[in-house]
Amino acid sequence: MTNLEVNTAHLQQLAARNDDVARQIAAATRSTHNIGHDVWLGHGPSSGSSNNAVVAAQAARHAAGKALQAATTILARNLTAAATAYDHTDHHNAEHLHHQLP
Repeated sequence: MTNLEVNTAHLQQLAARNDDVARQIAAATRSTHNIGHDVWLGHGPSSGSSNNAVVAAQAARHAAGKALQAATTILARNLTAAATAYDHTDHHNAEHLHHQLP
């Protein structure tokens, strides 16, 4: 069996990066909010087919952005939980070993 080494500080850094990415995704998702409505106002019903395509694309982009943001947020939480669990396990086992040594 190989030795497993976990750098919990690195896990925390990765979690923080994922939190930042989730915020950036949220901002990017918001940046196109109502673009379909704006296209309808700007181009009118004569461009109805194109307008509908823009509305559908914006809705798909919004859904994808929300899903990606959620996945990134979950990953950040899981990385934080893993770091905490490893730190807790290391501390608990160190205490246990300390009491076993004369």
